[in-house]
Amino acid sequence: LLDTEIEMNSEAPTRDRPLPPEIVENCVNQYQTILERYAWAIVRDWSLAKDATQNGFISLSRFGGDVATDAMKSWLFKVVHREALRLRESQRMHPTTD
Repeated sequence: LLDTEIEMNSEAPTRDRPLPPEIVENCVNQYQTILERYAWAIVRDWSLAKDATQNGFISLSRFGGDVATDAMKSWLFKVVHREALRLRESQRMHPTTD
């Protein structure tokens, strides 16, 4: 029983599997503009939209190894959406004065 548990745990997917840089670069080339526009629609600030998008690509490079190729676009939209919401809330909690 113990050997089976160990064997099962060793086959569990890791959440920290990097994606090869050339795939990340390809995704940046394909989706950066549309993701920035999407994030802008949430935060209404180009700087924050670019930050949310960049953080999405950083997440993709760090954790995207387990994302199926045909799911990367939707995965990126989900990550950028959550990041934009987080940045918008942070901006509301800590407004800057210009």
